[in-house]
Amino acid sequence: MRRAQIKIYAEITEQKYHMTPNSYYCQVSTDNPNDIKYEDGMISVRFYHIAEILKDGEIVKGVLNDQPKYYYFGSIKTLEELKQMNSDHKLDILIENIERNKESNYIGVVTSPTGFNSLVTDKDVILEPKIRSDKFQNKIKILKL
Repeated sequence: MRRAQIKIYAEITEQKYHMTPNSYYCQVSTDNPNDIKYEDGMISVRFYHIAEILKDGEIVKGVLNDQPKYYYFGSIKTLEELKQMNSDHKLDILIENIERNKESNYIGVVTSPTGFNSLVTDKDVILEPKIRSDKFQNKIKILKL
């Protein structure tokens, strides 16, 4: 019997040039969000652990974590903050979506640096994109909810 090889893939969601968000996957060496280089337009990242094993001459793959945690880039507004900001009722639909979907455990919305809004749960992690001045390399900082 052969041992499975575990590979880690990052699913990056981004929005560039005011277009619809798209996602792509890339293999990474770790599932530490601090090791992801933030680039303009990034909205979120999720990490998948994929087991690969050679069986009957073919590589068989299996996802070990089928509902990984989201790591969002940006700033969060809680449901309570959204209600306080809603004096003109422009956020009524957003607030109603959060309140109606109680089984999803939405707690608010995160706004990416590009202005894209995503509903977030209490299990999601918000990352603040930080750009370091030395050699213009990017770094992120984990924010607590």
